[in-house]
Formats: sequence, C-alpha cells, structure tokens
Amino acid sequence: MNHAGAVLLAVAALWIAYLVPHRLRFRQQLLESRADDRFSEGLRVLRVARPARADARRTEQSTPRVLLHPRRAGGGGPMDRPHGATDRVVADAARRVAAERAHRVAHLARRRAAARRRGLLTAALLVVAVVTWVVV
Repeated sequence: MNHAGAVLLAVAALWIAYLVPHRLRFRQQLLESRADDRFSEGLRVLRVARPARADARRTEQSTPRVLLHPRRAGGGGPMDRPHGATDRVVADAARRVAAERAHRVAHLARRRAAARRRGLLTAALLVVAVVTWVVV
C-alpha cells in the first residue's frame, strides 16, 4: 500500500516536471510571435491597394500592398501593432479585459432571459391556480 503512494507521487512529479516547462515554452512562443502569425487562419484579404503615383515607378516590379481593412476617409496610417514584449503584454491585457467584459455582459443577458422565463412560468402557474380554485 505504501509503495502505491510512492509510485503515484513519482508519476505526479514526472508529469509536473514535463508540464511546467512545456507550458512556459508555449507561453514564451506566444509572446514572441506576432498577432498576424497567431491569428492568420482568421484573417482574410478585403482588398488590394493600388500603388500611389509617386511610387508607381518603384513598385511596378513588386506586388501591390495588401490591405486588411479599408482606409478611413480622414486618412490614417498603417495599424500600430505592438512589437515589444511589454507592448504585447499591455495589448494582451486589454484584450483579456475586453473579453472578460463581453463574457460578463453575455452572462448577465442569459440571467435576465432566465429571470423573464421564470416570471412568465410563475404568472402562468398563478393564473392556472386561480382558475382551478374558481372552478373547484
């Protein structure tokens, strides 16, 4: 019986010795990768930009630049993507906060819908009880 506990403890220690470095390495790879690389399956090209007249001579040989979103009417430069580790951490934290906020709003909407259903059921049962009482 005592040997079984030691074997279980050894298996758990080996599992943790594998799992912790694996998760740390995976997290570091995520931090070092660009957002375009991580979400490349979800991205799609909306349109291809035409070269500007000043750059027409220079870009005739190269392929046109790909735009992932249309330009704004008021002008707008390229998207500001976080490249430094601290910038990525801040961007990830902002995404996490937004996701948590959206999750909370969805949770509250589900609770409101459930409360409405319970209220309708209570009202229907109350009406049935009153009608039954009157009939009896």
